[in-house]
Order: sequence, then structure tokens, then C-alpha cells
Amino acid sequence: MPMPTSHAASHPSGPSRPHVCYFLFCSNKYGTERMAIATLEALRDEFDVSVISPPGDVQQWTSERAIPHQTFGSLREVAMMIWRLLGRHDRVGFISTTVKASFLFAALNLLRRRETIHLHVVHGSGSDSAFQHKHWLNHLPIAVLAVSGWVREQLIHHGVKPSKVIVAPNFISTSRAAELPFTPPRATASRAIVIGRLDASKRVDLLLDAMEQMPELRSLPVDVYGGGPLLEDYRKRAAQGQLPVTFHGFCDDVVQRLPQADLFIHTSSVEAAALVILEAMAVGVPVLLPDRGGVKEFIEPGVSGLIYKADDARALGEGILAARSLSAARRAQIAAAARRRVDEVYSQAAAGGLYRQLLTGLIRPAGADCSPRRDAIESLPSPARSH
Repeated sequence: MPMPTSHAASHPSGPSRPHVCYFLFCSNKYGTERMAIATLEALRDEFDVSVISPPGDVQQWTSERAIPHQTFGSLREVAMMIWRLLGRHDRVGFISTTVKASFLFAALNLLRRRETIHLHVVHGSGSDSAFQHKHWLNHLPIAVLAVSGWVREQLIHHGVKPSKVIVAPNFISTSRAAELPFTPPRATASRAIVIGRLDASKRVDLLLDAMEQMPELRSLPVDVYGGGPLLEDYRKRAAQGQLPVTFHGFCDDVVQRLPQADLFIHTSSVEAAALVILEAMAVGVPVLLPDRGGVKEFIEPGVSGLIYKADDARALGEGILAARSLSAARRAQIAAAARRRVDEVYSQAAAGGLYRQLLTGLIRPAGADCSPRRDAIESLPSPARSH
């Protein structure tokens, strides 16, 4: 069995600094992994930080940001890493995304008996499987963080105690925000963009349905970025129907393509909180979102974005036409309001501070209460509060 590998820490732990480790089950460059890195960047001024994940693309990000990173190939290796983590540090924050990792951390700390704060982040979307077994977390000394109010509702529906769940919205890190300069939108919407994995839950088929049903939409070119099992099927369908939809596949620098678009279209009604929507809002691209799922919480309908009836192709088509008919002044108002909402609610300063507040117990004097405080979120904007 190959031994786990580790990147050298350029930010070594000192005796007075607690350590926060983020466990990731996957190592892609999707929203969950990007938010994990953003969270650690928001914490590293007060904590030493590290990542545990399988080998993959996320290693490049951690290397570029000098975040120590260990990779694993089996559950046994994860156990070894957590055991060593608890052995090296007296005060440990552990942020996990899987039930197995949470139980493993809790079990190992029964032996190590360190001061810990344990957070379990749920980015669930797509199907009920994302929420199965989460009720087992009721038995752990843990705070369950839902990335949207919709996710919180799903967790409670699947048996998680309401008192354990805190809404911790996705946010744009300060370093990422610097890469997203705001550009006022063009006078007319002449090109649209869709970004996301191409599987059944993302409902990109709705866009194709709308264009087939409403020929007046076919004057709008749409660029779709994202890989997935339905990529080739969608490409064939668009080609056969002579639809102006180009499927580019996965694109590593997709955020840099956002300013080329005049309208961002999101089609999934079971998306928890797609980070790329916030990035579109940040750069000044008006967004059109479904009225179900977690993403609708990002905007104030009609003020900082547009809404259509979820899972309804004609409603989507009518929403696109309505967006295209907006005056230049109205488009500019929506874009400016969206950027303000990102800055005030979904920036690192606004939403990222929740993690710091929940982990404050680790930097209290020895022997102080080291559990997450539910009143830690009261000073944050309302989307971060439990509903």
C-alpha cells in the first residue's frame, strides 16, 4: 500500500497557534473544493491551516497558496493522518464534508482528547443521496454548516436536528475578488453563458427545450462550459437542432470567460449554492436563476438578479426574452446591485467571518469552553443565519 504524501508546510505550526484542517472527499476544481481553499485563506491569519484530500487538481491550488496538503488513497491513510494531526496539535479545528471522516475524527479524539471544534459542511445538491446519513451527525459534538437555507431545510427533512444546523453561505475570497474586476454590462444582451457539470440534475436540457419550443430565442448564442456524462448527448442534440449553443467542455479558466457574456443562465432547481453565480454577479453579468433550490437566495428578485419558474422550459425561455428586452439603464442597475450584494453579504469579510467566529474557542485561554457557539452568527447578514 503506498504511503500518503504530504506537501512541505511553509507555514509551520507554533505552540500558540491552533490548527484547522479541511478534509475533502474529492480533489476536483469545483465549487466545494474552491470554497474549502477560500475558507482556509480566510482563517490563516489566526490559525495554521492544512488540507487532506485524494490526489488531484486541488493540489495545484494548495501549492500555489502555500497551504500544507496531504493526499490519501484509503480510509486507513485518512485515519493515520488524523491521528498524527491530533498528536501534533493541542487545539484542532476539523472541517469535514463526509460523515465517515467526521466519525473517524470524533473516534480518534476520544483517545487523543484534544481541544477540538468540529464543523461538518454540507454542499448537498442534485438528489436526496447528498443528505442521506447526515442525521447520524446528531450523535456527534459537531456543528453542521449548510451552504444555503435550502440545504438547511433538506437536512432537517432528512432528520438532522434543527439546533445543530447553521447556514454558512458560500463567499468569494479576498484574493479571488481581486481577480474579478467589475465591468458595467453592455447595452444589450447579445451572448449568454451557462457554467456547470453536465449531468441530469443540472437540467441544461431545459435550455435546449426552450430553444426548440421558442424559435425567437435562436438569435442568442449561448456558451456552455462544463464536462459530465451528458456532454456529448447535448452536443449532438444542439447540432441536430441547429441551435446556437456551443458546448466547450470543462474549462480551467472559465471565470475569465464570464465578462464575455451579457447574461448568466442557471438551470438547476436542486443546486445548493453555486459559487460561479456569485462570481458572475461580481463581474457585472446579470443572472437568471430558477425560483427553487439554494441559488435563488443569492439575489433579490428584480433588484440584483432575475427569476423564472424552475423546471419549466417555456418559463426559462420567457425569462431569457425578458432579460434581453431590458434597457441599458436597467441592466446597469441590476449589475450594480448584484455587485453590492456580493460585497455586503457574500464577501470574505461578510460571510467568511462566520468560520472564524465558530472556531474562536480554539484561541480562548486554556480550559475555556471550546464548542461552537450558535450566537456566533448573530452579527452576520441575515442569509448567514439559521432560518
